[in-house]
Amino acid sequence: IGWHIVPGITAASAAVAGIGQSLTKRGRNASVRFLTGHDMKGFADHDWAALARPGEVAAIYMGKKSARFVQGRLLMHGADRATPV
Repeated sequence: IGWHIVPGITAASAAVAGIGQSLTKRGRNASVRFLTGHDMKGFADHDWAALARPGEVAAIYMGKKSARFVQGRLLMHGADRATPV
């Protein structure tokens, strides 16, 4: 996989562009949140109720180890079970 460093372009923006998608889309969402999957104390805490709302989009950095935790928190706060994590 080829790659380039482009100042000002986040990894999340580049990743979705690479698969032909967008972080925001009219009629789907008006914003995107950039979050960390974990902080210095362990799994990061976020506003899970807000993130679980339909149409919310989050780019989660350092999220591999916390993916199941994030998924569980989203489901606990009403996210659709089909929400990709």
